[in-house]
Amino acid sequence: MVSIIQRSRWYKRWIQNFIENGILLRNAGHHWFRIDNGIILESPGFKMTEKKVISNFINRDSAISFNELRETLFNLKGYRDACIRHNNTKLTRFKELDEKQRIQLIDIGYIRKIQEVESSINRDSNVVNKIIETTLHQLYKDNKNNESSEYMRLIIELVRSLGYDMNSNGEIITLKEKKWKATLNRDIPLMRISESLSHLCRDWSPDFQNEVRPITEYIESQLLSIPNVDSERNLLVIPGSAVGYIPYRLSKKFPKLQVESIEWSNLMYICNQFALNCKEDVELSPFSQYYSNQIDWKSQTKSIRIPLKDVTTENKNLKPLWGDFRSYMPDRTNTLINNIIVISVYFLDTAENVLEYLETIESLSKHCGKELHWINIGPLKYGTRPMVQFTVDELKQLRQIRGWKDIHSEVINKQPNLNGYLTNTDSLYQGYYGLYKFHSKLNK
Repeated sequence: MVSIIQRSRWYKRWIQNFIENGILLRNAGHHWFRIDNGIILESPGFKMTEKKVISNFINRDSAISFNELRETLFNLKGYRDACIRHNNTKLTRFKELDEKQRIQLIDIGYIRKIQEVESSINRDSNVVNKIIETTLHQLYKDNKNNESSEYMRLIIELVRSLGYDMNSNGEIITLKEKKWKATLNRDIPLMRISESLSHLCRDWSPDFQNEVRPITEYIESQLLSIPNVDSERNLLVIPGSAVGYIPYRLSKKFPKLQVESIEWSNLMYICNQFALNCKEDVELSPFSQYYSNQIDWKSQTKSIRIPLKDVTTENKNLKPLWGDFRSYMPDRTNTLINNIIVISVYFLDTAENVLEYLETIESLSKHCGKELHWINIGPLKYGTRPMVQFTVDELKQLRQIRGWKDIHSEVINKQPNLNGYLTNTDSLYQGYYGLYKFHSKLNK
Protein backbone atom coordinates (compact mmCIF):
# COMPACT_ATOMS: atom_id res chain seq x y z
CA MET A 1 0.00 0.00 0.00
CA VAL A 2 2.81 2.41 0.94
CA SER A 3 4.64 1.78 -2.34
CA ILE A 4 1.43 2.48 -4.30
CA ILE A 5 0.97 5.81 -2.49
CA GLN A 6 4.62 6.78 -3.09
CA ARG A 7 4.22 6.16 -6.84
CA SER A 8 1.05 8.27 -7.12
CA ARG A 9 1.13 11.70 -8.81
CA TRP A 10 -0.74 13.21 -5.87
CA TYR A 11 1.94 12.06 -3.43
CA LYS A 12 4.77 13.39 -5.62
CA ARG A 13 3.04 16.78 -6.01
CA TRP A 14 2.47 16.89 -2.25
CA ILE A 15 6.15 16.22 -1.50
CA GLN A 16 7.25 18.73 -4.15
CA ASN A 17 4.98 21.38 -2.61
CA PHE A 18 6.49 20.75 0.81
CA ILE A 19 10.01 21.08 -0.57
CA GLU A 20 9.31 24.20 -2.63
CA ASN A 21 7.60 25.91 0.28
CA GLY A 22 10.20 24.82 2.79
CA ILE A 23 7.79 23.17 5.18
CA LEU A 24 9.16 19.69 5.64
CA LEU A 25 8.98 18.56 9.24
CA ARG A 26 11.81 17.18 11.34
CA ASN A 27 11.80 15.61 14.77
CA ALA A 28 14.08 17.28 17.32
CA GLY A 29 13.84 15.50 20.62
CA HIS A 30 10.10 15.11 21.12
CA HIS A 31 9.32 18.30 19.18
CA TRP A 32 8.41 18.56 15.52
CA PHE A 33 9.20 21.77 13.75
CA ARG A 34 9.12 23.21 10.27
CA ILE A 35 12.24 23.51 8.14
CA ASP A 36 12.35 26.79 6.22
CA ASN A 37 14.92 26.35 3.48
CA GLY A 38 14.86 29.94 2.24
CA ILE A 39 15.99 31.67 5.43
CA ILE A 40 19.66 32.50 5.86
CA LEU A 41 21.50 34.37 8.60
CA GLU A 42 23.16 37.68 7.84
CA SER A 43 26.12 38.58 10.01
CA PRO A 44 27.35 40.16 12.20
CA GLY A 45 25.02 38.44 14.62
CA PHE A 46 22.10 36.27 13.51
CA LYS A 47 19.80 38.41 11.36
CA MET A 48 17.28 36.23 9.53
CA THR A 49 16.62 37.15 5.92
CA GLU A 50 15.38 35.79 2.61
CA LYS A 51 17.15 38.46 0.55
CA LYS A 52 18.74 37.34 -2.70
CA VAL A 53 21.79 39.53 -2.10
CA ILE A 54 23.52 39.94 1.25
CA SER A 55 26.36 42.22 2.23
CA ASN A 56 29.97 40.99 2.24
CA PHE A 57 29.35 37.86 0.15
CA ILE A 58 29.13 37.41 -3.60
CA ASN A 59 26.16 35.05 -3.34
CA ARG A 60 23.72 34.03 -0.62
CA ASP A 61 24.83 30.38 -0.88
CA SER A 62 28.02 31.41 0.91
CA ALA A 63 26.07 32.39 4.02
CA ILE A 64 24.77 30.07 6.75
CA SER A 65 21.13 28.98 6.81
CA PHE A 66 18.77 29.13 9.75
CA ASN A 67 18.52 25.34 9.51
CA GLU A 68 22.28 25.02 10.02
CA LEU A 69 22.13 27.19 13.12
CA ARG A 70 19.30 25.08 14.46
CA GLU A 71 21.19 21.84 13.77
CA THR A 72 24.30 23.19 15.52
CA LEU A 73 22.33 24.22 18.61
CA PHE A 74 20.80 20.75 18.85
CA ASN A 75 24.27 19.24 18.61
CA LEU A 76 25.39 21.47 21.47
CA LYS A 77 22.30 20.46 23.44
CA GLY A 78 23.27 16.81 23.08
CA TYR A 79 26.92 17.39 24.00
CA ARG A 80 26.69 16.46 27.68
CA ASP A 81 24.85 13.18 27.17
CA ALA A 82 27.20 12.15 24.36
CA CYS A 83 30.25 12.91 26.53
CA ILE A 84 28.81 10.98 29.47
CA ARG A 85 28.13 7.98 27.24
CA HIS A 86 31.68 8.11 25.92
CA ASN A 87 33.12 8.42 29.42
CA ASN A 88 30.99 5.53 30.66
CA THR A 89 32.80 3.19 28.28
CA LYS A 90 35.70 3.37 30.76
CA LEU A 91 33.41 1.97 33.47
CA THR A 92 32.10 -0.69 31.09
CA ARG A 93 35.63 -1.88 30.39
CA PHE A 94 36.46 -1.74 34.09
CA LYS A 95 33.62 -4.18 34.78
CA GLU A 96 35.10 -6.61 32.24
CA LEU A 97 38.18 -7.08 34.46
CA ASP A 98 38.37 -9.84 37.05
CA GLU A 99 37.61 -9.07 40.71
CA LYS A 100 41.24 -8.85 41.82
CA GLN A 101 42.06 -6.37 39.07
CA ARG A 102 38.98 -4.27 39.87
CA ILE A 103 39.93 -4.06 43.55
CA GLN A 104 43.42 -2.88 42.65
CA LEU A 105 42.03 -0.16 40.37
CA ILE A 106 39.66 1.01 43.09
CA ASP A 107 42.58 1.15 45.55
CA ILE A 108 44.67 3.42 43.29
CA GLY A 109 41.77 5.82 42.65
CA TYR A 110 41.03 4.79 39.06
CA ILE A 111 37.26 4.97 39.56
CA ARG A 112 37.57 8.35 41.24
CA LYS A 113 39.38 9.65 38.15
CA ILE A 114 36.50 8.58 35.92
CA GLN A 115 34.07 10.25 38.32
CA GLU A 116 36.12 13.45 38.34
CA VAL A 117 36.07 13.48 34.54
CA GLU A 118 32.28 13.16 34.65
CA SER A 119 32.14 16.11 37.06
CA SER A 120 34.23 18.18 34.65
CA ILE A 121 31.88 17.20 31.80
CA ASN A 122 28.96 18.50 33.86
CA ARG A 123 30.79 21.77 34.53
CA ASP A 124 31.68 22.18 30.86
CA SER A 125 28.07 21.44 29.94
CA ASN A 126 26.96 24.39 32.03
CA VAL A 127 29.10 26.59 29.78
CA VAL A 128 27.68 24.88 26.69
CA ASN A 129 24.19 25.69 27.95
CA LYS A 130 25.24 29.32 28.39
CA ILE A 131 26.44 29.30 24.77
CA ILE A 132 23.05 28.02 23.63
CA GLU A 133 21.17 30.55 25.76
CA THR A 134 23.35 33.47 24.65
CA THR A 135 22.86 32.48 21.01
CA LEU A 136 19.08 32.25 21.39
CA HIS A 137 18.92 35.61 23.14
CA GLN A 138 21.07 37.20 20.43
CA LEU A 139 18.89 35.61 17.75
CA TYR A 140 15.84 37.20 19.38
CA LYS A 141 17.50 40.63 19.70
CA ASP A 142 18.65 40.64 16.09
CA ASN A 143 15.17 39.83 14.76
CA LYS A 144 12.67 41.32 17.22
CA ASN A 145 12.04 44.35 15.00
CA ASN A 146 11.74 42.32 11.83
CA GLU A 147 8.49 42.85 9.97
CA SER A 148 8.07 39.12 9.43
CA SER A 149 6.11 37.56 12.31
CA GLU A 150 7.06 34.19 10.80
CA TYR A 151 10.67 34.71 11.89
CA MET A 152 9.69 35.26 15.51
CA ARG A 153 7.43 32.22 15.41
CA LEU A 154 10.36 30.11 14.21
CA ILE A 155 12.61 31.51 16.94
CA ILE A 156 10.09 30.75 19.70
CA GLU A 157 9.59 27.28 18.25
CA LEU A 158 13.35 26.70 18.31
CA VAL A 159 13.68 28.03 21.86
CA ARG A 160 11.01 25.66 23.15
CA SER A 161 12.28 22.66 21.22
CA LEU A 162 15.65 23.14 22.98
CA GLY A 163 14.02 22.99 26.41
CA TYR A 164 13.69 26.70 27.13
CA ASP A 165 11.08 29.40 27.19
CA MET A 166 11.39 33.11 26.50
CA ASN A 167 9.90 36.13 28.27
CA SER A 168 8.80 39.36 26.61
CA ASN A 169 12.34 40.78 26.85
CA GLY A 170 13.84 37.86 25.00
CA GLU A 171 15.45 36.46 28.14
CA ILE A 172 15.87 32.70 28.02
CA ILE A 173 14.23 30.68 30.80
CA THR A 174 15.12 27.05 31.44
CA LEU A 175 12.05 24.84 31.64
CA LYS A 176 11.65 22.41 34.51
CA GLU A 177 13.02 18.95 33.86
CA LYS A 178 9.56 17.38 33.76
CA LYS A 179 8.72 19.64 30.83
CA TRP A 180 11.86 18.76 28.93
CA LYS A 181 13.10 15.29 28.18
CA ALA A 182 16.13 15.12 25.93
CA THR A 183 15.59 12.41 23.34
CA LEU A 184 18.39 13.47 21.07
CA ASN A 185 19.27 10.20 19.39
CA ARG A 186 21.68 11.80 16.97
CA ASP A 187 25.34 11.65 16.04
CA ILE A 188 26.99 14.46 17.99
CA PRO A 189 30.25 15.84 16.50
CA LEU A 190 32.07 15.59 19.84
CA MET A 191 35.52 16.35 18.46
CA ARG A 192 34.37 19.50 16.69
CA ILE A 193 32.50 20.77 19.74
CA SER A 194 35.48 20.00 22.00
CA GLU A 195 37.77 21.78 19.55
CA SER A 196 35.61 24.91 19.62
CA LEU A 197 35.44 24.90 23.43
CA SER A 198 39.21 24.41 23.60
CA HIS A 199 39.64 27.40 21.31
CA LEU A 200 37.71 29.53 23.78
CA CYS A 201 40.44 28.59 26.25
CA ARG A 202 43.35 29.11 23.86
CA ASP A 203 42.14 32.38 22.40
CA TRP A 204 40.67 34.11 25.45
CA SER A 205 42.37 32.69 28.56
CA PRO A 206 45.57 34.14 30.08
CA ASP A 207 46.69 30.54 30.64
CA PHE A 208 47.35 30.20 26.89
CA GLN A 209 48.92 33.58 26.25
CA ASN A 210 52.29 31.87 25.79
CA GLU A 211 50.77 30.34 22.63
CA VAL A 212 48.90 33.41 21.40
CA ARG A 213 51.37 36.17 22.26
CA PRO A 214 54.04 35.25 19.64
CA ILE A 215 51.30 35.37 16.99
CA THR A 216 49.84 38.73 17.97
CA GLU A 217 53.29 40.26 18.46
CA TYR A 218 54.32 39.35 14.92
CA ILE A 219 51.07 40.58 13.38
CA GLU A 220 51.17 43.87 15.28
CA SER A 221 54.83 44.48 14.42
CA GLN A 222 54.11 44.01 10.71
CA LEU A 223 51.00 46.19 10.83
CA LEU A 224 53.00 48.98 12.44
CA SER A 225 55.47 48.81 9.55
CA ILE A 226 52.68 50.01 7.19
CA PRO A 227 52.53 53.84 7.11
CA ASN A 228 49.36 55.31 8.68
CA VAL A 229 47.91 51.84 9.17
CA ASP A 230 45.47 52.92 11.90
CA SER A 231 43.11 54.71 9.56
CA GLU A 232 39.40 54.33 8.89
CA ARG A 233 40.33 54.22 5.20
CA ASN A 234 42.21 50.92 5.73
CA LEU A 235 40.60 47.49 6.02
CA LEU A 236 41.91 44.47 7.93
CA VAL A 237 40.53 41.12 6.70
CA ILE A 238 40.99 38.01 8.89
CA PRO A 239 39.74 34.73 7.36
CA GLY A 240 39.49 31.62 9.52
CA SER A 241 39.19 33.73 12.66
CA ALA A 242 38.01 30.84 14.90
CA VAL A 243 36.46 32.18 18.11
CA GLY A 244 37.58 35.70 17.39
CA TYR A 245 40.21 36.82 19.89
CA ILE A 246 42.77 38.09 17.38
CA PRO A 247 40.26 40.27 15.43
CA TYR A 248 38.95 41.59 18.76
CA ARG A 249 42.43 42.42 20.03
CA LEU A 250 43.47 44.13 16.79
CA SER A 251 40.26 46.17 16.66
CA LYS A 252 41.09 47.53 20.11
CA LYS A 253 44.77 48.17 19.42
CA PHE A 254 43.97 49.91 16.12
CA PRO A 255 40.62 51.62 16.90
CA LYS A 256 40.36 53.46 13.57
CA LEU A 257 41.28 50.48 11.39
CA GLN A 258 38.23 48.64 10.01
CA VAL A 259 38.42 44.95 10.99
CA GLU A 260 36.37 42.22 9.28
CA SER A 261 36.78 38.59 10.33
CA ILE A 262 35.29 35.66 8.40
CA GLU A 263 34.60 32.26 9.95
CA TRP A 264 32.86 29.38 8.20
CA SER A 265 32.59 26.91 11.08
CA ASN A 266 29.16 27.12 12.73
CA LEU A 267 30.56 26.14 16.11
CA MET A 268 33.50 28.55 15.99
CA TYR A 269 31.30 31.47 14.97
CA ILE A 270 28.73 30.73 17.68
CA CYS A 271 31.52 30.54 20.28
CA ASN A 272 32.91 33.83 18.92
CA GLN A 273 29.52 35.49 19.41
CA PHE A 274 29.34 33.98 22.90
CA ALA A 275 32.72 35.43 23.84
CA LEU A 276 31.62 38.88 22.67
CA ASN A 277 28.19 38.83 24.32
CA CYS A 278 28.09 36.61 27.42
CA LYS A 279 29.42 39.28 29.86
CA GLU A 280 30.63 36.84 32.50
CA ASP A 281 33.74 34.81 33.25
CA VAL A 282 33.52 31.06 32.63
CA GLU A 283 35.68 28.00 33.23
CA LEU A 284 36.33 24.96 31.05
CA SER A 285 38.38 21.77 31.41
CA PRO A 286 39.75 21.27 27.89
CA PHE A 287 41.90 18.20 28.69
CA SER A 288 39.59 16.19 30.94
CA GLN A 289 38.41 13.70 28.32
CA TYR A 290 41.93 12.88 27.14
CA TYR A 291 42.97 9.82 29.17
CA SER A 292 46.38 9.30 27.55
CA ASN A 293 49.67 10.86 28.70
CA GLN A 294 48.28 12.34 31.92
CA ILE A 295 50.33 12.80 35.13
CA ASP A 296 47.37 12.62 37.52
CA TRP A 297 43.63 13.24 37.48
CA LYS A 298 44.01 16.75 38.89
CA SER A 299 46.08 17.95 35.94
CA GLN A 300 43.78 16.03 33.58
CA THR A 301 40.64 17.78 34.84
CA LYS A 302 42.09 21.20 35.70
CA SER A 303 39.87 24.18 34.94
CA ILE A 304 40.92 27.05 32.71
CA ARG A 305 39.46 30.44 33.56
CA ILE A 306 38.19 32.45 30.59
CA PRO A 307 37.70 36.12 31.54
CA LEU A 308 34.86 37.36 29.33
CA LYS A 309 33.17 39.71 31.79
CA ASP A 310 34.99 42.78 30.51
CA VAL A 311 34.87 41.90 26.81
CA THR A 312 33.09 44.77 25.11
CA THR A 313 31.10 44.90 21.90
CA GLU A 314 31.62 48.65 21.68
CA ASN A 315 34.35 48.17 19.09
CA LYS A 316 32.44 49.75 16.21
CA ASN A 317 35.33 48.95 13.88
CA LEU A 318 34.93 45.17 14.42
CA LYS A 319 32.68 43.16 12.09
CA PRO A 320 32.60 39.37 12.68
CA LEU A 321 31.19 37.65 9.58
CA TRP A 322 29.84 34.12 9.15
CA GLY A 323 30.36 32.47 5.78
CA ASP A 324 32.76 31.18 3.14
CA PHE A 325 35.85 33.35 2.75
CA ARG A 326 36.15 32.32 -0.91
CA SER A 327 32.97 34.32 -1.61
CA TYR A 328 33.84 37.26 0.63
CA MET A 329 33.97 40.83 -0.63
CA PRO A 330 34.31 44.13 1.24
CA ASP A 331 31.10 46.09 1.69
CA ARG A 332 32.27 49.67 1.35
CA THR A 333 29.86 51.30 -1.07
CA ASN A 334 30.32 54.79 0.31
CA THR A 335 33.94 54.69 1.45
CA LEU A 336 37.08 54.39 -0.64
CA ILE A 337 39.50 51.86 0.85
CA ASN A 338 43.15 52.83 0.64
CA ASN A 339 44.85 49.64 1.84
CA ILE A 340 43.58 46.13 2.53
CA ILE A 341 45.62 43.92 4.85
CA VAL A 342 44.81 40.19 4.98
CA ILE A 343 45.84 38.35 8.15
CA SER A 344 46.00 34.54 7.97
CA VAL A 345 46.74 32.66 11.21
CA TYR A 346 46.94 28.85 11.13
CA PHE A 347 44.75 29.18 8.06
CA LEU A 348 46.53 28.37 4.79
CA ASP A 349 46.87 24.67 5.53
CA THR A 350 43.10 24.34 6.12
CA ALA A 351 42.40 24.76 2.40
CA GLU A 352 41.39 21.92 0.15
CA ASN A 353 42.94 24.04 -2.60
CA VAL A 354 45.40 26.70 -1.41
CA LEU A 355 45.25 28.28 -4.86
CA GLU A 356 41.59 29.21 -4.26
CA TYR A 357 42.63 31.06 -1.12
CA LEU A 358 45.34 32.87 -3.07
CA GLU A 359 42.88 33.89 -5.77
CA THR A 360 40.40 35.17 -3.18
CA ILE A 361 43.06 37.20 -1.41
CA GLU A 362 44.31 38.65 -4.70
CA SER A 363 40.77 39.53 -5.80
CA LEU A 364 40.64 42.04 -2.94
CA SER A 365 43.12 44.25 -4.81
CA LYS A 366 40.31 45.63 -6.97
CA HIS A 367 38.58 46.92 -3.84
CA CYS A 368 41.47 49.07 -2.59
CA GLY A 369 42.93 52.22 -4.08
CA LYS A 370 46.51 51.71 -2.95
CA GLU A 371 48.07 48.52 -1.59
CA LEU A 372 47.11 44.93 -0.78
CA HIS A 373 49.17 43.40 2.04
CA TRP A 374 49.19 39.82 3.29
CA ILE A 375 50.55 38.86 6.71
CA ASN A 376 50.72 35.12 7.46
CA ILE A 377 51.81 33.10 10.47
CA GLY A 378 51.31 29.38 11.00
CA PRO A 379 52.49 25.90 10.02
CA LEU A 380 51.86 24.05 6.77
CA LYS A 381 50.05 21.04 8.20
CA TYR A 382 47.59 20.28 5.43
CA GLY A 383 44.16 19.03 6.41
CA THR A 384 41.30 17.22 4.70
CA ARG A 385 41.89 16.04 1.13
CA PRO A 386 44.35 18.73 0.04
CA MET A 387 44.67 19.08 -3.74
CA VAL A 388 48.12 20.65 -3.36
CA GLN A 389 50.62 20.60 -0.49
CA PHE A 390 53.29 23.26 -0.85
CA THR A 391 56.62 23.45 0.93
CA VAL A 392 57.78 26.79 2.31
CA ASP A 393 60.08 27.24 -0.68
CA GLU A 394 57.35 26.38 -3.20
CA LEU A 395 54.90 28.77 -1.58
CA LYS A 396 57.49 31.53 -1.64
CA GLN A 397 58.20 30.96 -5.34
CA LEU A 398 54.48 30.82 -6.08
CA ARG A 399 53.93 34.22 -4.46
CA GLN A 400 56.73 35.70 -6.54
CA ILE A 401 55.29 34.25 -9.76
CA ARG A 402 51.89 35.72 -8.92
CA GLY A 403 53.27 39.21 -8.33
CA TRP A 404 53.82 39.32 -4.57
CA LYS A 405 56.88 40.98 -3.08
CA ASP A 406 58.03 39.87 0.36
CA ILE A 407 58.60 42.59 2.94
CA HIS A 408 59.50 39.99 5.55
CA SER A 409 59.86 36.21 5.49
CA GLU A 410 61.04 33.89 8.26
CA VAL A 411 60.87 30.23 9.24
CA ILE A 412 60.76 29.28 12.93
CA ASN A 413 61.51 25.57 13.33
CA LYS A 414 63.75 25.32 16.40
CA GLN A 415 63.13 25.46 20.11
CA PRO A 416 62.59 27.55 22.19
CA ASN A 417 60.45 29.43 19.66
CA LEU A 418 58.13 26.66 18.50
CA ASN A 419 54.44 27.44 18.97
CA GLY A 420 52.18 25.38 21.20
CA TYR A 421 48.66 24.66 20.04
CA LEU A 422 46.20 23.77 22.80
CA THR A 423 49.09 22.14 24.63
CA ASN A 424 48.70 20.73 28.13
CA THR A 425 52.06 21.60 29.64
CA ASP A 426 51.31 19.26 32.58
CA SER A 427 51.06 16.17 30.36
CA LEU A 428 53.55 13.69 28.87
CA TYR A 429 52.62 14.67 25.32
CA GLN A 430 53.04 18.28 24.24
CA GLY A 431 52.53 19.34 20.64
CA TYR A 432 54.41 22.25 19.10
CA TYR A 433 54.54 23.68 15.59
CA GLY A 434 57.12 25.50 13.61
CA LEU A 435 55.88 28.74 12.06
CA TYR A 436 56.13 30.17 8.58
CA LYS A 437 55.90 33.93 8.90
CA PHE A 438 55.74 36.34 5.99
CA HIS A 439 54.51 39.80 5.10
CA SER A 440 53.99 40.34 1.36
CA LYS A 441 52.64 43.13 -0.81
CA LEU A 442 50.95 42.54 -4.17
CA ASN A 443 52.36 44.51 -7.07
CA LYS A 444 49.37 46.20 -8.73
